[in-house]
Amino acid sequence: MTDARQQPQAAHATLERTLSGRVLIVDDELASRAYLRKLLMTRGCEVWEAADGKTARAIIHTNPPDLALVDVVMPGDTGYDVCQRMKADPACRDIPVIMVTAQTGVTDVEKGFDAGAFDYIRKPFHPRELVARVRNALELKRSNDALRLWKKKMSRELEIAGALQRKLFATTPLLLRNFEVYVAHRPSIAVGGDVFDAIPLPDGRLCVYIGDVAGHGVAPAIVASLLKAIINDAIQNFATEGPAAICRAVQTRFYRDVENPEMYATLFLGILSPQEGRWTCMNCGHPNPVLLAADQTDLSSHLSGKGDVPIGFPSPRGVACAAKWQVQATVQPGSRLLLCTDGPLESCQENTTERCGETRLATLGRQVLSDPQAINPADALFAALRQDGFPLHEDDCTVLAIEWVDPATIRLETQIPLDPVAVVAVAAQVDQLLRAEGWSLEAACAAQLVLVEHGTNIIQHGCPPAGSTIDLRLRLTGPICRMTLQDQGGEWNPHKRKTAAHHLRMDRKNEHTRGMGLIYTVSRAAEFFRRGHINIAFFAFSRDYCPSQEGRTES
Repeated sequence: MTDARQQPQAAHATLERTLSGRVLIVDDELASRAYLRKLLMTRGCEVWEAADGKTARAIIHTNPPDLALVDVVMPGDTGYDVCQRMKADPACRDIPVIMVTAQTGVTDVEKGFDAGAFDYIRKPFHPRELVARVRNALELKRSNDALRLWKKKMSRELEIAGALQRKLFATTPLLLRNFEVYVAHRPSIAVGGDVFDAIPLPDGRLCVYIGDVAGHGVAPAIVASLLKAIINDAIQNFATEGPAAICRAVQTRFYRDVENPEMYATLFLGILSPQEGRWTCMNCGHPNPVLLAADQTDLSSHLSGKGDVPIGFPSPRGVACAAKWQVQATVQPGSRLLLCTDGPLESCQENTTERCGETRLATLGRQVLSDPQAINPADALFAALRQDGFPLHEDDCTVLAIEWVDPATIRLETQIPLDPVAVVAVAAQVDQLLRAEGWSLEAACAAQLVLVEHGTNIIQHGCPPAGSTIDLRLRLTGPICRMTLQDQGGEWNPHKRKTAAHHLRMDRKNEHTRGMGLIYTVSRAAEFFRRGHINIAFFAFSRDYCPSQEGRTES
């Protein structure tokens, strides 16, 4: 029996070296091993030997071969057993196995292939036949290894590209005094072809857009990143002229920069003017939106039915994106707009394979927009689709939910000095305000505690500049209290925050860690992000909160 730690034996002959690779011979007969060893070594192979399955496994895990020649009939573990165990072991399942046997029945051949063998050769065999089969197996192994390395490299590069694209297409909410925008985005692979953004304009209006580059993979993702830059540049230069002018500029630039005629994108772009109380939108081949008034009246039809062809298509009407193809809707504070790419529309139900379709999606959209418990309507729509059996993995999926904030929902806006005593005082004011609204002691106390904890963290760990303040806004929307805090301190790492909260039980002596654990425990939702040089923390609390509740959302 050959020791599992032995080195491959040197070649003794000078025949033409037609093979290259490491081969393991598993055979209980010494004469057979010697013959195969000489045959393969003289043609350039490195050879290891094993007289039984146990020794073979030791060699495989110490010096993985490129190929195993395994005799079928052996005492103890048969060749079938050796092959099956190799294929069941992730460390060696990719090593091809050629079964060698004197048995000639078709059943024996089938059994070998069922065990996972790559090939089968019968004794007695001609040396040239065996060499040819070994060569085929080694070449396939090299090709498969190269393919695995390429896939691993591409997977890593896609992960890097996806991470960079996620920074470009941020899904953090936009929380302004007049507008709130929530985003849910899920690419079908690491990178995606959806584009979206919400941009506050200098004159107090809000511009939002959502689009979908045709296709999947790296090329649409690159085009999507380019398209975002084109759209944002067009908004900066043509926002005063309206959505049609912006889209027309996008069409012109897209034609110039994307020369591939197979690349195109749908796009829906709208501008909300609170001064005029109106949405003005341009639809370039995109799915229609859902628009609800403050009293839940469905106004979607006002923004449907017109538009132009997708970006990248020649307009059949001559002038691309003419102003007459814009659509408008008169709205009031409290109204909500929902925009989707076609990923959710085309998602198939797991059991019936029926597509979601525009009607079903619009119904779900109206439900989440009108649900007082929905903190993030975009996420809520994804959750509703998954609950109905739509997995949302077949295509890139993006949802934007835009709310024109009703001033009546804002119950408190104040600037808190960088003083723990001032933070505690405002937190007590929040508690009194919620108690006056009929909130229970426990529910009001949850908001009070979070304000104290996070406000103290800002002062002690965020290092905001002297003279700055913590800006607080408190909104009540049905049974939900929404608290937003902004500061100018150093950047907070939300991942470290979550880690600290997750390891709360392991570090009871760390007061900061315990504070973060408290925040995640009593908040219905908690999200931390940075926009420009401002840190933003968003918390949501439920009027029905009680200390025994679990199931909070950690955004």
